Amino acid sequence: FLSLDAAEAAIQLTPYDPEYLTAYEIGFKSDSFDNRLRFNAAIFFNDFDDLQVFTLLRTETLPIVILDNASNAEVLGLEFDATALVAKGLTLSLSGAFMDSELIDFQAPIGDDYSGNQIANTPDTSISGIARYEHYLNSGAAIITQVSFAYKDDLFFSTENNPIVAQKAYTTVNARLGYENADGNWEVAAYVNNLTDKEYTTNVTDTVDLGGSYARTFALPRQYGVEFNFRF
Repeated sequence: FLSLDAAEAAIQLTPYDPEYLTAYEIGFKSDSFDNRLRFNAAIFFNDFDDLQVFTLLRTETLPIVILDNASNAEVLGLEFDATALVAKGLTLSLSGAFMDSELIDFQAPIGDDYSGNQIANTPDTSISGIARYEHYLNSGAAIITQVSFAYKDDLFFSTENNPIVAQKAYTTVNARLGYENADGNWEVAAYVNNLTDKEYTTNVTDTVDLGGSYARTFALPRQYGVEFNFRF
């Protein structure tokens, strides 16, 4: 949508620059206890020049989102993943990321200063885990039980860091029970996604200029079903 206002249209038509990333990372990978434990970790630092970001342009008629450049932005983080065979047939996995993101220098075209804001869609903490148990029958077939979870910290959906255009921290849980034949080429399983029926948003859009409200996109509620997989 191109604004009918000449000044606003000029901002919309202003070309944006390419973004440049200088990335630093140091980490390690390890296998121990007769390869029953694998642990990998890394510390990283991402230094952005002209980071491309979406910014809301208020018009008091229709909301306009433009793609602009933040002069400088940084992300400092730690990420890890671990997998452990803790008992016969039982495997536990855990992975996570801890990040501190910031728009170091960003003056929006309309004059707002967003320097110091968190980069959109970059939660400080994300953690996920899986517990998987494989029980083999005398026939060689297997009954496989799996439970997983994912945690995501508070995050903003907008460069403006509007607390309404955001999502509070939440955790989701999935479960699965399957049967795999002895040859391992087919499997039937029952599953439940979002087991606790957690309600959360995957996006929020500021449409106050249009209708005085916010448009929210919600994640799928609890889902359950049966699936069949065949491997060629």
